[in-house]
Amino acid sequence: MDPEEAVAILHAAAPTYVAVKGRFEARKRGDLNGGFCIVADGISGQVLDTTFWVGPQALPEAFQVQASWESVRSTLRQIPVLPERTIWRQLEQLLERLLPPTALNLLFRDPEALQAKTAALKDGLSHTFRVDFVCSLQVERFHRLRVDLSPIAAAPPPESPPPQVVPKGPEIVEIRVTCRPHLDPVKGRPLKELKAGDLVQVVVEETTGLGRLIARVLARTGRVPSFPVESTEAMPSGDVVVRLSISEGVHGVFKMSGDVRIRILPKEPLLPRLSLWNPDSSLGLFFLVVASGLLLLAVILYLVR
Repeated sequence: MDPEEAVAILHAAAPTYVAVKGRFEARKRGDLNGGFCIVADGISGQVLDTTFWVGPQALPEAFQVQASWESVRSTLRQIPVLPERTIWRQLEQLLERLLPPTALNLLFRDPEALQAKTAALKDGLSHTFRVDFVCSLQVERFHRLRVDLSPIAAAPPPESPPPQVVPKGPEIVEIRVTCRPHLDPVKGRPLKELKAGDLVQVVVEETTGLGRLIARVLARTGRVPSFPVESTEAMPSGDVVVRLSISEGVHGVFKMSGDVRIRILPKEPLLPRLSLWNPDSSLGLFFLVVASGLLLLAVILYLVR
């Protein structure tokens, strides 16, 4: 058997909890009477439950602190509560002062401490309420199973709700187009000196469908294919990877030695960023011309009819 499992079994079977049950009655009829039941962990003294009652009426005749703590607690909870909250609070503060965790642990370990604690309870009650009391105190030691089966057993922690799955929006897929810059050994700028925003004149490689489409559109517009530098990354080999901004989600990429000089166009861009809906861009202009031609053809066909 696992040692930890054996220790757990012993703790479950051995009395490790304590209940301190008390009863006090005034010698003069009509004065205060009351009772209490405190359930705690006998080892640590941590209080699990405190139930008490105090009032001018007498306690039930069958009420006995020698009964089990479950019975004492249940009986006290069935007695109507006194509306006077001041007396209620005074008794609560007195029990907290006389029976702290250290006192509960002492009563759990040493049965002989019961007599001294009973005398202290009598003195405390008489001093607080200015009444002469007759007190009786009982200590009951019991095992954990009775706690687990009682109403004061700690409720299992609520299960945490499953994490909510937040639906993700459509992911923007990055498309890379291979480009080839124009070399300019005389007036060009070394690749390693490029900065973001520099306008690089390139040739779009027609190795992919998108590359062929962009190349054809640029050829029809007659504009110089050039795009701004978005970022550069120096490689350990001495090469530099240049990333160009062609359109949203579309980037041009090329890699060459950092010492190679390439052609950089003036700051005024000769070619705006490609967009399907921007008439100022070459691709937008192309689609705008096509749409206009189709519209004109539709009008002619309608008139011929």
